[in-house]
This record gives sequence, C-alpha cells and structure tokens, in this order.
Amino acid sequence: MSTEGTRQNRRAADRIQVSPELHKGFALDDIEVFPHDHVVLRDGQQYHLSNKSMEVLLLFASHPGEILSREHICGFIWGDRDGHSAALTHAIGEIRQALKDDKDLPRFIQTLPRRGYRLIMPVSVLGQRQEHHAGSNAQLKKTLGQWRRKRLFKAGVTYIVGSWLLMQVANVTLPIFNAEGWHDKILLLVLIALFPFVLLYAWWAELRFKSQFLQKANNVSARNELVQRARADLTYIALLGLLCLSVSYLIYDQALQPRNAIQRDFASQDVIPNTVLVLPFKTMGDVSQSDLAGMLNGELISFLSQFQGINLVSERSVLALPANADLQLIQQRTKAEYVLEGIINGVENMLIVHSTLTNTVTGFTEWSGEVSVAAGNPLLMFEKLSRQISAALTFLASGNQQDDSQFKPTEDFQAFDLYLQGKQLLRDAHNLAQLEQAERLFASALQRDNRFLLALSGLCRTQVEEYRISQSLKTFEMAMQNCQQIGLDERRRAESEIALGALFRQKGEYATAIEHLEIALAADEDNSEALSLLAEAYALNQQSGKAEQFFHQAITTDPGFWRNYQQYGNFLFEQGKYKDAAVQFELQTTLQPDSEMAFNNLGAAYFMANDMPHARQAWQQALAIQPSAPTYSNLASVAFYEHDFVTAAALYRHAIELRPENVSLVANWADSLKFVNGQQENARLAYQEALQLARNSLVVNPNDNYMHVASARYLAELDQCDSAREITLPRMAKFPADPYIFYELALIASHCGQANEVQAMLQKAISLGYPAETLRQDPQFSAFTSNIEQLILPTQVTK
Repeated sequence: MSTEGTRQNRRAADRIQVSPELHKGFALDDIEVFPHDHVVLRDGQQYHLSNKSMEVLLLFASHPGEILSREHICGFIWGDRDGHSAALTHAIGEIRQALKDDKDLPRFIQTLPRRGYRLIMPVSVLGQRQEHHAGSNAQLKKTLGQWRRKRLFKAGVTYIVGSWLLMQVANVTLPIFNAEGWHDKILLLVLIALFPFVLLYAWWAELRFKSQFLQKANNVSARNELVQRARADLTYIALLGLLCLSVSYLIYDQALQPRNAIQRDFASQDVIPNTVLVLPFKTMGDVSQSDLAGMLNGELISFLSQFQGINLVSERSVLALPANADLQLIQQRTKAEYVLEGIINGVENMLIVHSTLTNTVTGFTEWSGEVSVAAGNPLLMFEKLSRQISAALTFLASGNQQDDSQFKPTEDFQAFDLYLQGKQLLRDAHNLAQLEQAERLFASALQRDNRFLLALSGLCRTQVEEYRISQSLKTFEMAMQNCQQIGLDERRRAESEIALGALFRQKGEYATAIEHLEIALAADEDNSEALSLLAEAYALNQQSGKAEQFFHQAITTDPGFWRNYQQYGNFLFEQGKYKDAAVQFELQTTLQPDSEMAFNNLGAAYFMANDMPHARQAWQQALAIQPSAPTYSNLASVAFYEHDFVTAAALYRHAIELRPENVSLVANWADSLKFVNGQQENARLAYQEALQLARNSLVVNPNDNYMHVASARYLAELDQCDSAREITLPRMAKFPADPYIFYELALIASHCGQANEVQAMLQKAISLGYPAETLRQDPQFSAFTSNIEQLILPTQVTK
C-alpha cells in the first residue's frame, strides 16, 4: 500500500467513533440491544453477546448506512488492523445469530466483498424514539412490520391456523357422531370468543418479560417507551375484542335462535306430510371418482320418485335454495317435512357413506345410517344405501313394499360401474367419438348382465344420438333392435321412457314420442333431458308454442347443462331467428369452451344473420379445437357464396370423408361441382348419391317433410321434374312454416323453369326468416337477383 493510501486509512480510522447515547440501549426495528448488559432482546428471548461482539455491533449502530472496512473495524476494536481478521469474522457471525440475520438476504448487516460491512437497518435510541411522518404509507408499513415481528402477532396467527384446522376436523368427525348441523357453529363461536383472550395473554407475557429485564437494567427511558407501546397494543386488542364479540353474537343468533324458533312454532308449521328433499351428497377424503356423489344423488332421486306414499321435492326447487340454507328456510320454501343428506368419505380402499334424515319442523335427526363398501363397488353402495333409506321411509308412510330390482338394478357391480361411466359420458358427449365410447361402455355392461335394463336404455339412447349425427342406416337399425327390447320390458323407468321417446321422435312418430316423454316426466318432473326432447317433439309436431314453453322449462331446471342451449338454439335457427339462436349458442360455448360443435353452431347463426366477421371468428375457433365435418362444411359454404366453387367442392369433400352418409354434405358437394367447369357429370353422380341417402333417411322417418322436399330437389337436379312434382304437390298444403323447405322448393322451381313459382317460394322463405341478403349472394339464384331485390324492399318497409 502506498504512503498516501496509509494516511487516508488513518484519517478514516480517526473519524470512527461510538455514539455515547447508544450505551443506554438502542433498537434495530423490533429488536432491542442493551450494550451494558451485553444482551439482545428478540422475540421475547434474551441473547448474550461477548464483549468484542457487542463493541462491533455498537460501532455499526454508531455509523448506520456507512461502509466500514475490516481494517478500520479491527483497528478500532482490537487496535490492530491486520491481526484479528478471524476474530472479526467470528464476531460478525455471533451478531448475525443474535439478530437472526441472513448473510445472503440480510436485514441488518450487509457484507460488501473487498469493501467491508454496512448496517442497513435504521437505529433508534431507546427512550428517545420519535414518530416519523414522512408519509402515511411509510408509517403504516413500519407499524405493520413491527406487529408482524411481535410475539403477540405470532400467537394470533398460530391460534387462527389452529382454529381453522380444528374446524376442518370437526366438519369430518361431527357427522360421524350424528351431531346436528348447529354444533359446528357453536364450536366456531367459542373459538372466536377465545381469540381476544389468547392475544391478551400473549400481550401480558411479552410485557412482563421485557419489563422485568428493563427494571434489572435500570433503564427508565426504555421502560417508559415500553409502557406506551403496550398501551397502544392493548387498545388494538380491545377493538379486536369488540369485533369478535359482535361476530359471536351474529353466529349465536344464526345457530341457536332459528332452532329455538322452530321448536316453539312446531304446532303452527305448514309442511306437506311425507315430503322428502334430497340435498346433494358431499365428498371428502380420498374419493377417486369425482362424479360419484352426483351419480349417486341422481340414482337416489330416481329411486325415491317411484316410492309409494312419499312426495319428492323437485331438483329445480333444490337448486333454487341458497348454498347455506338452514332447515327453517328449506321448510318455508319447499314445504318438505324431511331432508335427506349425506357425506361420502374415501378412506384408503373403502368408501364410507354417512346419511341422515332430518325433520325440518323439530330439527331432530329422525334417522341416520352408514354404509361401508370397497372403493370399486358403487353398485353395492347404492344397494345398501337404498335399502337403508327404504327401511327408514317405511316408518313414515305405510304400504311401501318395493320390488327388489329397485334396490339392485343388476347383480354385477362391474356392470353397474360401466353403466355409470357411460351415463356420464353420454350426458357430456358432443361428437361421434365420445358417443362411440359411451356405446362401448353400455355394451360392456350388457355383456356382463344382459338383463340390465338401465344399460340397455343407455345403449338405445346413445345409438339414436349417433344416428342423428352420422345418419348411418346401420346405426339406426342397431338402435331399433335395442330400443324394441326396452319396449317389451315391464320394469321400465324414466331413463327407458326417455330412450323410447328419442327413438320415436327420430322415426317421425311425434305423438308416440310425446307420450313416452310425458311418462318420464311424470316420474321425474325436473328431468331436463326429457324436457328438451319433449320440446323438440312438439316443435316437429308443429306445436311451436308448447315447444318454446318446454325449452324454457328445461333451461330453468338445469341452467348448467349445455345441451339445453344447443337444442333451443337449433329450434330458433330452424324458425329463422338467427340472432336469438346466436345468443343461445354463445351460452353453449361458455359452458363448452372445448367443443368445436358449439362454435360451429355459433358461426352458422352469425352467417345466416349476415354477420360474416363473427361467423369467421367462430369457425376459426372450431377449427383450432378440432377439424370436423361441420367446420369444413361451414367454410365451404362461405367459399360457395363467394363463388369460389373449386375451394367449396374441396372442403365439402373433406367433410364427406368424415361423415360419408350425411345427405346435406353430399348434396352441397354436388351443388359446388355443377359450377366447376368439366365437373357436371360428377355433380350428377353426387346428386344420385344424395338422393339415395335421402331415401334411406325416409325409411327411418317417413314423416320428415324437409327430407321429402330435398329428395324432390335432387330429382329436379337430375332433370326428373315430373317425379319431383309428384313428391311436392300432394304435400304442399301440409308443409310446416319452415324457411328451408321453401328454399328447396324455390330451387326445384328454378331448375324446372317455373320463374313465377321461384318468386313465390322465395317470398315465402323470406317471410319465414330466411335472410334475403344470403339469397342475394346465392349463385343458384343469380338469374333471379332483380326478383330478390323486389322482395327485399317490401320487407324493409315493413320493418
């Protein structure tokens, strides 16, 4: 080191000194240091420092924020700059341990490599600390920081966490001991009431400890400061105590007063005798099947709906109840006399179901039972539970001798498990792949038990849905075979009637479909699937008013089920109410954000409403989810209306590869080909194929008016206009108010040279809601553009 550098170090060393006022004691944040006693007070504990370590800490406190080199510290403390480096390192380590400081993330002493050390925490002299008003936010942060490091705060946090854990244990264990619902509220009341006393004890213990130490140290100013802070802390505890007292009163009023009022008013309550409300079963513990509680709930409701002498509160009324509804509110809103509820608890490889039947008038538990079965045997669980509930309800209503098949729909628990999986998958299925998976599950259940009626009903229902998408005649023939077996079985339940209703609706026997669906609703009035299917059957039977009514009822009953919005949207779409349909499809996409079908539906509604930007956006989302036949078909339609017939034909061909038996796809492909040079013969072949597919469809549903008109249109495209008229003329008076039927009739008239008929049919289609702008862009009516313009003007004037 140079001579000049040595002189600078000596001048710097001369500037180092210890502040005398710090000898009486000083504070680093919430830590108090007493140099005379060589003591550090932290978290209510004493930590002793050696003489040299305390001198080093005192030196740091005298120069907060300044960098002190190792040489300067050693020279000041030991009188030797170079010989005590190890001793300084030991002293720094001892100080950090007393302060609970981290070398890598320091709060107090910062190490600066090759430069020295620096105290980064502000220092305040005990007895002389003043409040700084640099800003309310800074002062608030400081106050909160001090509180977080107090024993008082730590005791409060520990108590809150412990209370929360105790409440979780109580929620699990109280039902096991048949404790009533208000017991957990009483426990919560006690825990809240004790909270201020816990804080008061922690405050007293900390005050006592520090006060005794400062008395021994004879530090009067520090004791006075301690008393001031203790008074402030006591004020906060008092305010918190008042808050806890208010909350305790509210809980007491909610937990006990309604119960006492129920018991006082027992004689005046208005309930419907033998009426049972089934609350959703809850799950806790290791329950591997997340849908188990919902499926069990559905099966119990189905079982109880057939229980003679017992009235069942509808699922719609249950869904309308608040989540925390008490017995009094349940009784007032539903008039139910009993509430059935339960908890499914998974413990290791076992499922334990604890259920109770509570009287809403007295608040007493009339019956409780517990079922324990292996985790992989839901059938045995349902059998045991339904038998227990049946035995309990026997005491409520006489003459309840039930058939054994109601308790155990199959002897094979694996078959029952397969059925439950298929049922859930069928409810959520929105494409052919999912339906085929559900079909395999139902078929596997039937392989294990060929008399399992519920599985047979599920298989029938699934195959009917598959036919609606694929239009495969083979699929429908299999559905017919399975559904006919249901019709011959006298054990039919609501699910069986729904499956038969779906079948007859698909066959065009709408009156028979309505009959079966009404039977299903008589057994379960809030079955949203039956409500939607019934609405569709009424719509096809030209009873739009009733259809609208049942669509609304289905959505009200089960507002979280996507299929209700899809079917109602389809109904509005067929009526030409495209903007209203788009609203329903928007709701469907909200519930089904991963469904390409939902976005295809939405795009089609926007397209027909002449909102092309939103239509393209919806179809792009559908394509991003999964390429599908409807997506390709919709994009092909855009290309067709833009007169890009080559692209349209290619896209329709992609769609046909995915659904080769879909009539509309083949016909649209033919429409595109006839506008492509050199493809007229291929277009004729495509129309012939479409005609055959239409005839196959009419084998299934001979009452399908649209398919009759479509087959006539394909004949006209094949230059068989006389044959086309033979189909349409006898039915003309019976055609429903369907804009798509009159669109097809206009195409027939156009191809067969009936210009006046074209204008009449187009006028009818527009009046029923078919968008005139779409007709104006349709290349198949390019020769009638002026006629369409004349038709648009009166419509605009009317609006």
